[in-house]
Amino acid sequence: MTLYRCHFLDPHDHIEAREEIDAVSLIDAIDRSNAMLDHRSHHDAVEVWAGNRWIYRAGPDRKMRTESATLPSSEPHESPRTAA
Repeated sequence: MTLYRCHFLDPHDHIEAREEIDAVSLIDAIDRSNAMLDHRSHHDAVEVWAGNRWIYRAGPDRKMRTESATLPSSEPHESPRTAA
């Protein structure tokens, strides 16, 4: 099992809540974070982190972004809300 952090964000991309989950895979962590967002409709988006590495983000419409689709794997990974 791997420990992942889920950050639940407001419309201004500020962290409103945080949960740590143990998941058997990245897909499991993403599924669980989306399920938690479904039950927390007052949050605008969720991000999934593994350590200091941002790996997934989705809003209520589930238009997901992952680090593999947005950043080269050899570059340092930053959250889209902190990247300049």
